[in-house]
Amino acid sequence: MRRFLCTLVALLVPLGALSAELPPALRNIIPTPQEIQPLEGTFRLVRDGQPTAQLVLPNDPPAKVQLAADYLNQRVKEMVGVTLPVVAATEFEKGAALFLGEAAGELVEVTWRGGLSPAQQEQEYVIVPLPDERGCVIRGRAPLGTLYAAMTLLATLQVEGKDLRFPSFSCHDWPDIPYRWLGGFPGFDSFEALIDWCMEHKISVISAPDYYRWRMDDAEVQLEHNRYARAHGVRLLNLLFGDLRLKNRRSYPDGETYVCLDEGAPSTRGFCVTNAALLKEKQRVLREFVEATEPGVLYIHFVDEDDIKDATEIWSNRCPDCR
Repeated sequence: MRRFLCTLVALLVPLGALSAELPPALRNIIPTPQEIQPLEGTFRLVRDGQPTAQLVLPNDPPAKVQLAADYLNQRVKEMVGVTLPVVAATEFEKGAALFLGEAAGELVEVTWRGGLSPAQQEQEYVIVPLPDERGCVIRGRAPLGTLYAAMTLLATLQVEGKDLRFPSFSCHDWPDIPYRWLGGFPGFDSFEALIDWCMEHKISVISAPDYYRWRMDDAEVQLEHNRYARAHGVRLLNLLFGDLRLKNRRSYPDGETYVCLDEGAPSTRGFCVTNAALLKEKQRVLREFVEATEPGVLYIHFVDEDDIKDATEIWSNRCPDCR
């Protein structure tokens, strides 16, 4: 068994040679895996409305491995109205089985891709079918990889009446781009639905709701969103962080105010870049924001106005210290 699985992993070939030959179900995988090999046979999760497979997890699985099983089962129920049995085991059990994560570790020897960054390694995974169409082993290099492997398998599921199946295939995948940003997205019924959709398509960074507007009055909601997204492998990007209520003062919080960019400048939103007290206050506010909301990604801006066409006029309107 071990030799068969190791040989099968070694035979995976680059997608470029196979893309035109992939069956439609495998073309549904987004993004396209680095290495994928269609094989003979079909594995059925459900036959005539009855489960023919089980989800096998390690004892006390990591959160993302548990999520992989739970979400896959949720979608199976949506498709055919049944759920798959879930068992915990450290050894492979005979019969139809669908392994997730470390429970399959003893069965698959994997040579992980060399030269990957830590972020790429976290997302690397393999999917290896077992002989005689008895199931497949899903294994990530890390728990996030196992979650992404489950999303790959989910994309291949096909409903035929009361049956649910997927074509047999082998897969070894890792991202070329560790963080894949979706800058805009269509409407969803809820924030959770958006994150679930991103997880299914392995989108790892999206703009946070109201990301152009920094505020602390809804820090609890932001914290909840950030934690939910992170648990599903998604980072919320807070863009253009900055508190526009801050003024140029000689000291904070109540020191004398002064003008750096005067009223004649293209923008009055500029901050005095030589004001050490202001920079210290901005650092304090930023630290408070991060501790309260736990953002996934920060794009720190609003140090100053950034429209290059106005650079000369902005410069001439700065205070003497800045110039």
